[in-house]
Amino acid sequence: MDVILCEKPSQGRAYAEALGAKTKGSGVLKGNGYVITWALGHIVEQAEPHDYDPSYKKWNYDDLPIIPKQYKLLVVKDKKAQFKIVADLLKKATRVFIATDFDREGEAIAREVMELCKYKGEVLRVKCSSYEASDIRAAMKSPLKSSETVNKYFAQQGRSRADWLVGMNFSRAFGILYQSKFSGRLNFRPSVGRVQTPLLNIVALREKALRNFKPENYYLIEGVFNGSAGQFKATLDLDDEYKNEHGGLGSLDDATNICNALASNTAVITSYKNTVAKENAPLPYTPSKLNIDAEKLNISTSDTKAELQKLYEAGYVTYPRTDNGYLPKSMLELVPNIFSHLSKHAEYSSLMNLCDDSFIGKCWKDVDADKAAHHGIIPTVKFVEREKLTSKQLVIYDLISKRFLQQFMGVREFEHRTVEVTMGALLFKKSVKTEVKPGWAACDKSSKDTESNYLPLLTVGENVFCESCNPLTKTTSKPKRFSEASLVIEMGNASKYVVDPHYKAIIKESGLGTEATQTDILNNEIRKKNIVIKSGKVHLPADVEAFVDFLPDSIKSVETTSIWEEMLKLVEQGDINLNDFMVEIETFLHETIENYKV
Repeated sequence: MDVILCEKPSQGRAYAEALGAKTKGSGVLKGNGYVITWALGHIVEQAEPHDYDPSYKKWNYDDLPIIPKQYKLLVVKDKKAQFKIVADLLKKATRVFIATDFDREGEAIAREVMELCKYKGEVLRVKCSSYEASDIRAAMKSPLKSSETVNKYFAQQGRSRADWLVGMNFSRAFGILYQSKFSGRLNFRPSVGRVQTPLLNIVALREKALRNFKPENYYLIEGVFNGSAGQFKATLDLDDEYKNEHGGLGSLDDATNICNALASNTAVITSYKNTVAKENAPLPYTPSKLNIDAEKLNISTSDTKAELQKLYEAGYVTYPRTDNGYLPKSMLELVPNIFSHLSKHAEYSSLMNLCDDSFIGKCWKDVDADKAAHHGIIPTVKFVEREKLTSKQLVIYDLISKRFLQQFMGVREFEHRTVEVTMGALLFKKSVKTEVKPGWAACDKSSKDTESNYLPLLTVGENVFCESCNPLTKTTSKPKRFSEASLVIEMGNASKYVVDPHYKAIIKESGLGTEATQTDILNNEIRKKNIVIKSGKVHLPADVEAFVDFLPDSIKSVETTSIWEEMLKLVEQGDINLNDFMVEIETFLHETIENYKV
């Protein structure tokens, strides 16, 4: 019997529709020679410390580090019924097609179930990042061998076990040490995690920056030049040796003296360019980008996630837990149907008048499933009955639909003029961008650039007269307090907190958490009150900040996360084995706990 094991019911239904499996059963679909079933996301989980030894219910520093000799997996309590269905099928199966998401996590979801069920039959791996029937059928015709992807499973095992070991052991170790430092009860339960702690540290750093901020002035120099075609302004390009940390001069007196010396001099145009620049529409949404736009409309990240999931479950939008904004080219065949039902909504009529459904924008790109398990979020072919949606669902659906329609409005075009003016050894520069064709931005007023300074047509070699020079006073801006959405974006941009170029590149690619998990991680910290939201802004309680400060950098730095990610990639590529990675983690645990032992 051939069993196709999917990650979630929606995936199972997509495979059933593509393969003609029309007979419905409890937790299963059958037909055309296939039996299709599914997990419910993570259907098994790591056992708790007390599942290994009841004495571990009590936190005791002398017990640490707790490292199981053999890791236990337990079925999630509210998913036992579906697990039994899968387990019964695996007892009869001679061949299993793993059709979960084509990433580490998806690989582990399937293989953990098979391991717990002690399945010994043939295993094939379906490589597909789309729910389109043609893509599924093509992937099923050429499945991969189990050996080609099993290292994804080993890498995810490493991540899961390391998260468990570090989180559990360090939460206990530093919770005990911190409590002993203050000799009493704490107002929060100390916890440490691979992603959680660097996230809290990012917020702690922002809290310090806000407290310590003092505005500082710095100065730029702007020249006013007269040319044959008119007057224009350009800014002096300061040498690095004269710039302070803000990129300008630190003294107004210095700036004024330079201005006085440069005024009434002749200069020459040494470079002038007048080009047309093109800008593509922003890609279809990923969760973090949708959070930003929904938050502008007063919808929190947790509400956006919840309502987006409901829209997906109702069949109105594509799969929401994605980190890839591109769309597979196979979905182009769906465009006429999507346009047909969107055109029935009066809310979109003005937008659709701007669209050309034959225009193929840059969003249409087949991204290998190795790099992205899903595609950008767009409306499906299912017609939406607007009166059945909540107000928040309507806002989110409209954002997604509008972003989809923008893919068909053409590119945005600018006239881009740049000039360089040389005065002796000094160089003045000016750049002006003017929109000449709105394209996709015709329905997005907020995206339009404005430029107050005019730049006339100039000729290279032309002499111009510097009528005057003026110091421009600039003031450093106070850091902005994070909102929920901007903090999720910051998790994706966590490489800015890493100094080493090698590890910066790693975390730039992977981020702190994934698009699919970042909102969940943040919401979990809000639920635990490690992060507090006041008037839509993120605040870190003083005792939580103090605990984060108490932790060593080796635990709270983003760089540590990138070091782990590098090793996990080596496991996934087969360059090191799972045991090599776990030895590193266990050594780190032993050394840290021993070093801090009182």
